[in-house]
Amino acid sequence: MAPDGLSLAIGDLHGNIRILDMKTFKQIAFIVAHDNEILSIDYGQLADTSYSRDRLIHIFDVSKDYQLITTLDDHSGAVTAIRFTVSPITSDLQLISCGADKSLIFRSISKNEKGKYQFIRSHNVFENQTFYDLTVDPSHERIHTVCQDRMIRTYNTEDAKLNRACRDTTIDSTSYLIKIDIDPSGKYLATSCSNRCIYLWDAITAKCIASLYGHGEIITDLKFSDDGHHLYTVAGDSCIFVWNIGEIPVASSSCRSISAPASRTNDCIVVEKVETISQTSNLNEAHQPQTNGQQSFRASSQSGLISNESESSDSQLPSFIDKE
Repeated sequence: MAPDGLSLAIGDLHGNIRILDMKTFKQIAFIVAHDNEILSIDYGQLADTSYSRDRLIHIFDVSKDYQLITTLDDHSGAVTAIRFTVSPITSDLQLISCGADKSLIFRSISKNEKGKYQFIRSHNVFENQTFYDLTVDPSHERIHTVCQDRMIRTYNTEDAKLNRACRDTTIDSTSYLIKIDIDPSGKYLATSCSNRCIYLWDAITAKCIASLYGHGEIITDLKFSDDGHHLYTVAGDSCIFVWNIGEIPVASSSCRSISAPASRTNDCIVVEKVETISQTSNLNEAHQPQTNGQQSFRASSQSGLISNESESSDSQLPSFIDKE
């Protein structure tokens, strides 16, 4: 979605991008962008950016009918995430991307004497694990990443130095974090995990404070609402959940129930507070979230919309990541 909410960019399996007018829902542009599946599209202050399994990043000028500005080929593996941000010191635009090649690349954006944009690589970070996703702190001073080793790594945007690395030991060792987002206040992080759970984190203390579960398949994306009151999650079970976050609990005494959306059959999905793992015996034991020191919530439905008995294929890496 464009920052002004007037247009929507959609990528497909064949590498094409369709731009829709959000007032009329009519297609206003069609771009043959990549040779392979488009993994995601990001609107920034400068342009519309797409990245793909073909390892390329295309940047389009929205103000010039999505004219191609440049193509970046810094990564040697599939690009898994890309974000625009602004330097908190110089106010210059930055472009940050990560990929299956285990690299995190920082680029500064400027115009040359001819008025053309230049994307200059300023920092390149390599880790021993694949980066799956990244999100920019509202202060623009830090970015938060999730990796194959279940770590949340935080880097400074100005010098790309590692600020902090944390991992919650209650998440089983066979799982890995896939997606990450930060709420508009910058206080809380949300991550999706291969065990079909969503984990909420205190962004200041880096402690896991709650877990949400109910999706029947792996969660492919999540996003906080602009007011921070809701968390949207989508998964391979064809369901979209809207979690009513309200005030995120920071202690068991202040725990609140979190509502899940109505099902496709209009049956109410009830969210039950779970005190211990033993109270969720109908869940597949291999995917029960650990609740040591954190609050756990489960979305359930008598309509059978959410199946907890289905076998999980989450032991595999996400399909958009090339295996090493």
